[in-house]
Amino acid sequence: MRVGIELRRRLLGVTALLAYIISIYIVVSEVQSPTNIRIEVQEGLNVYVEEVNHLYTIYDVVMIIVFTAVATASGIYLFLQLTRRELRHRMENLSLNERRIYEIIASMGGVALQSEIVDKSGLSKSMVSIILDKLEARGLIERRRKGLFNVIILKK
Repeated sequence: MRVGIELRRRLLGVTALLAYIISIYIVVSEVQSPTNIRIEVQEGLNVYVEEVNHLYTIYDVVMIIVFTAVATASGIYLFLQLTRRELRHRMENLSLNERRIYEIIASMGGVALQSEIVDKSGLSKSMVSIILDKLEARGLIERRRKGLFNVIILKK
């Protein structure tokens, strides 16, 4: 079951990458090649011909808008996937206490006072401080000093 989910995730990632590349290509092509329109007006026996160069038709504008939206959506999806993969990689080797502290901060909305973490974890102040040092070194949290308190913030 896990293999099927992973395969689906990879297939979705490849699809998003292809959608991104194709959309960017189409948008660039459309922007670089506006339509040339030939206008013919007949007045009696006279025919007047005028060429209007570098004009974007409704079709061109719709294509640019649609494929810009597709490129943006697939680009955001790819960025989020890379961010999640990086976070998963950073969290793989966390010890039980490090993972517990991380989950406590996450359960508090991603922001917590260090003293609150000590209270909720049941660990000593020094142990929590050491664990926070390790999480900060891995780039998972950020510590900010606010007066007498340390505010711990999860990095996204």
